[in-house]
Amino acid sequence: MRILNIVIAGGAIASLSACNFIQNLSTDSGFRTPSASGFYSSGIDITRSGREIDASGDGFAYAAGGKDGEGLKAISGLIPGTEVNFRPNTGSGTFTGRYELSQISGIDINGDEIYGFASNVSGAISLNADFENDTLTGSAGNLTVNGTMDGRTLGGTVAYRGLSGPLRGLVGGDKTVGAFHGNNANLIYAGGFIADRE
Repeated sequence: MRILNIVIAGGAIASLSACNFIQNLSTDSGFRTPSASGFYSSGIDITRSGREIDASGDGFAYAAGGKDGEGLKAISGLIPGTEVNFRPNTGSGTFTGRYELSQISGIDINGDEIYGFASNVSGAISLNADFENDTLTGSAGNLTVNGTMDGRTLGGTVAYRGLSGPLRGLVGGDKTVGAFHGNNANLIYAGGFIADRE
């Protein structure tokens, strides 16, 4: 689906470098906490979105779209109240579950308009936890997870289609839940994963 937003004040773009500069200024992503039911009610005009919530009410939500005068954006965050149980300090574990994200690709400028094509991507994911060395790693499709643990707090980075972005979430002895995002002039994405320990 194509999305379109007026973001440039007057005049045509004179050069490719100017186009890239304007695209960088007009593309963004970030963390934002959704409602308890996994919805975003303000901030962007949503074109693509999704959420994954388990039977305990734990999970993540994400959305992508744009806003007139601001440009194109994607956001993600954990469902409020998401929890995991005690995390081991030794040994290892494998978590299997699902990842989902929204992306805006094919971003370009035409006159005073910036546009892109929004779509959702999802699939199965397997993540390997090294509890002693505080890492959570894995990959699925075009997504790679390079997580770090500080107690039950998950940090680190992901890369989607080669574009790195921040990761935040939780890791416990029972499951892991993460949210992530990233952006540059040509690609914007935001999403998350939830996976149970085998």
